[in-house]
Amino acid sequence: MKTVRKKRLFFLFLFAGIILVAVGIANGDVRAVFQKGSRICLECIGIG
Repeated sequence: MKTVRKKRLFFLFLFAGIILVAVGIANGDVRAVFQKGSRICLECIGIG
């Protein structure tokens, strides 16, 4: 019984994660996240 419940929770969270990633891509958040990440990285090594 516990195994079935764990599998359902796993697939529920997996599906929710896929949906949220798709929504983020559709909103154009990929570019913003990449820009912030590269800016932080460049600041860490002292270039930016």
